[in-house]
Amino acid sequence: MVILKKYNLYIFLILIQVFLLSVINESYSVETSSEKEKPSVLLEADTLTYNDENNTIVASGSAMLYYKSFTVQADKIIYNETLDNVVASGNIVLTEKNKTKIYAEDMELTDGLKNGFIYTAKLLLENNAKIIASKGQRIDGNITKFDNASFTLCNECTDGTNKPLTWELKADRIVHNEIDKIIEYNNVQFILAGKSLIKIPYLSHPDMTVKRKTGFLLPTYSISNFYGNAIKTPYFFNINKSSDITFTPVITTKQGPLFNFEYRNKISENGYINVNPSFIYQANPSNIAPGNIRFRNSLKTAAQLDINDKWNWGWDATYTSDDTFMRRYDIDSSTKYKSEIFLTGLSNKNYLSAKAIEYTNLLNESELDQPIIAPLIDHDYTFDSKPLNGNLNLNSQFTSLSRNAGDEQTRFSSDLSWENKYTTNQGILFEPYIGIKADHFRTYDESDDSYHSFSRLHPKFSVKTSWPLYSVNTYGNHLIEPTVRLTFSGDEKSNSKLLNEDSNVMNFNTLNLFEIDRSYGFDKIEGGHKLAVGINYDYEDMFGGHFSGKIGKSYHLGGKNSFDGKDWAGTDDYHSDVIASLSYDMLDVINLDYKTKLDSQTKEITANEFNLTFNNNDSLLADMNYIEYLSSTNVLDNTKKEELSGGIKLALTKNWSFNSRGTYNVEDSAVLNSLFGIGYADECIEIDLSYKENFYADRDLKKDKSIMFNFNLKSISSVN
Repeated sequence: MVILKKYNLYIFLILIQVFLLSVINESYSVETSSEKEKPSVLLEADTLTYNDENNTIVASGSAMLYYKSFTVQADKIIYNETLDNVVASGNIVLTEKNKTKIYAEDMELTDGLKNGFIYTAKLLLENNAKIIASKGQRIDGNITKFDNASFTLCNECTDGTNKPLTWELKADRIVHNEIDKIIEYNNVQFILAGKSLIKIPYLSHPDMTVKRKTGFLLPTYSISNFYGNAIKTPYFFNINKSSDITFTPVITTKQGPLFNFEYRNKISENGYINVNPSFIYQANPSNIAPGNIRFRNSLKTAAQLDINDKWNWGWDATYTSDDTFMRRYDIDSSTKYKSEIFLTGLSNKNYLSAKAIEYTNLLNESELDQPIIAPLIDHDYTFDSKPLNGNLNLNSQFTSLSRNAGDEQTRFSSDLSWENKYTTNQGILFEPYIGIKADHFRTYDESDDSYHSFSRLHPKFSVKTSWPLYSVNTYGNHLIEPTVRLTFSGDEKSNSKLLNEDSNVMNFNTLNLFEIDRSYGFDKIEGGHKLAVGINYDYEDMFGGHFSGKIGKSYHLGGKNSFDGKDWAGTDDYHSDVIASLSYDMLDVINLDYKTKLDSQTKEITANEFNLTFNNNDSLLADMNYIEYLSSTNVLDNTKKEELSGGIKLALTKNWSFNSRGTYNVEDSAVLNSLFGIGYADECIEIDLSYKENFYADRDLKKDKSIMFNFNLKSISSVN
């Protein structure tokens, strides 16, 4: 009786199994009890058939096989449990977790899908890269060999025109090694638009998962009046995971080779060291070049090194053998630079910075010797105590400035201030401020070869009041905010021996209208009492645009303030010019910004600054910038300025575009520089051809015309 019940149980279980196998979209799991080391296999399909004689499972119709980290999708899959063999056919997709995909029509793999053959195969890598072949062989699950294969990043045409790929690498054999992350080619030819251009016996490059790999980068070509034809061929050398060197020789036909090195070392999350030397021995030098007319060189280096979680130090330095070398060879277009070494510390509300700085001017113009500042120490501290619930801050600076020839100055400044913000029940904001600034100077006057010491104490009291008024209607959101700041400040204590080194410029506009001290540095203080009034208007329209308008004026109420001179355009005759600004932004497609200044006496506009950007990524990117100053804003520069610059990038077709940039000096009716170019770009290639003219002259820098050609196969950045 017990035996009968036992057989009834077996029969019942068999019937359940037959029922489950007959259901559409069934799944079957095979686990080998005799060999526990074999992984489980899961099969899903419209129809599953199990053959006891040869231990095979046939999955037909939307078949899916799950095996370890692999997934196989096909029209039909046959799995042999004994041989651990998989045979698939029809629309095959082999996927390994976090790795590549293989598409094929027929496939036979064994040993856990590690070995076998794939027919009519396509290996899909990252960044749209793919290998297409008539036959492929997998070896040990990490190496795939393809016969009669091609590699490309380009998409095939889907419009039925059967156009050739933009570019491809065709080879007798392509081998992808997933361990070494490299792709190798035997008897390879580079084909562009269906035409074979280059054929070589061997080529290799890293696969798409590699971000940094030793090898040559793609070259660029240019031609110039000065150095002739030039080919730049960078070579990237990967030292380790955190450091590398790029060696870039530039072979020129007129001046010989220029050598450029760039060393980069990422020491920590925020720590790094960069070193970039360049040099050339000119074959055809210009007699008017500054410095050594044959051997010219430069060195740019920067670093930031962590001492601990609160302190770091570093440097940012530039050296050049002469004033025009870096601009002459397009290494750096800067006309001024500074070199510094620094130490910084930050702990909660306590900040300290110590620097030594050297300034260098590269333009051919007469001016005072550039200064050396050593040291420049800044300390900012916010006290934990909050008197009257306000913030108590102490800002200090110590600096010593010297020159090879000229006046010198040492200064210690300390500014203690308290500020707070209050809001009434009606929404009116009050922001009181109380401060006192103390300075001590020691200056050297070269004219009488003597030192002078003096001090000053400057108290300040100010309160800013604003009343934001907000409204909403069917057309958008409106914000009107009238603002007033009343400031009482001690008289500016002038001294003929004081050197104003850090406050020579005061560009008065809507951005600093309500500042307590509108001078940019510590040497100069804006003294006297003033009343600044203005109104801000913000509007968010129903289309997603944001409009902002500001207008204001500053009134001098009393006390001594040297900003009332014409050299400081905006505060002459004791009361400032009227300043205004407008801006509009439409979903980052249209961006407009305009600033202007109106002379209070003559009612003439003395400054205009207009910037317009239009960005429609599909068809047009354009920007225009206009600047006009009818009176000086810089005591060291009394010349007028009127300049127009801008650029445009216009899509001619889906892949072709035209671009142009230029700068025009309206005051002198002269073009300063211009560029015209045409480019082609798709998912796999970029080609740019540009013509450039530079009309600026400075010693051996003459008016120059150049042509630049750039050819880039996307994601194929290095080969070896």
